[in-house]
Amino acid sequence: GGMVYIVGLEPIPDAAEYPNSLVVEMTKLRDACILLAGHRCYREYPMEWVVRQLEGKGFRVLETVKMPILYSEASIRRQLNVARKKLPLFSSQDMANSMAKVIDDLDARAGKALRSCDNQRTKFGFDYIIAAELLPSPSGNEGPGGGAGSEAVQGNEE
Repeated sequence: GGMVYIVGLEPIPDAAEYPNSLVVEMTKLRDACILLAGHRCYREYPMEWVVRQLEGKGFRVLETVKMPILYSEASIRRQLNVARKKLPLFSSQDMANSMAKVIDDLDARAGKALRSCDNQRTKFGFDYIIAAELLPSPSGNEGPGGGAGSEAVQGNEE
């Protein structure tokens, strides 16, 4: 067998209590700007879904580790700056100008909220690490599909 280590980000939920609701709003705003610029957002996969996929493909999950994410004013501003950098790519300058105001408003509100939190941060969501090993298949070949060299090459026997 072999080992695989997967590092992921648990998707941000669609709603949360204040001040984490500002992180949700920031994520939606950033992704909207990425899409309006004609680009694609990356997608996160929930840890439990990844574990199910690994187990269904012949892996044994050995360990999972969750690492909480701490959002600060600076980390939210970095994400809002991603949104700001997409504005020149919008098809409408009016839309870009309006979105710039929305970004600036959220930046100000998030800064004020986070400055009032303990350690000027809010804990929300988590990154994860999954360690898994490939199990030998019942036929003795490695893992799903029989592993390296398991693909039979059939030639013409004449």
